[in-house]
Amino acid sequence: MYYGKFQQLKPGAVQPSGFLKEWLKQQNKGLSSHYTEQGFPFDTPMWNGGVGKIIPASIVYNDQAAETPSQEAWWPYEQCAYLLDGLLGIGILSGDQAKIELFRNNLRYVMEHPDAHG
Repeated sequence: MYYGKFQQLKPGAVQPSGFLKEWLKQQNKGLSSHYTEQGFPFDTPMWNGGVGKIIPASIVYNDQAAETPSQEAWWPYEQCAYLLDGLLGIGILSGDQAKIELFRNNLRYVMEHPDAHG
């Protein structure tokens, strides 16, 4: 039996109003709509064919000594995840289907292209 005060709701079950709705509108037309202008890795297709199958750390860090596979850059994928998560939330709350589809397309690509290790 659950004795807590809060219950989990589905995304979009509560809609913003007042100042929160206005803030969401500003966020939606601000960085959320112009993220590619921030540069790498947001100016790539992200997970959807991606920031690159393998990104040597030397490219990202401009360090010629970082050429080994163990030093492949992982952070671009992580940063794309943060962006996509935020865009999905804004898309759901604002009804912006383009942002929701961007998330879906990226997630679909990941699910349809597992590597040899799953």
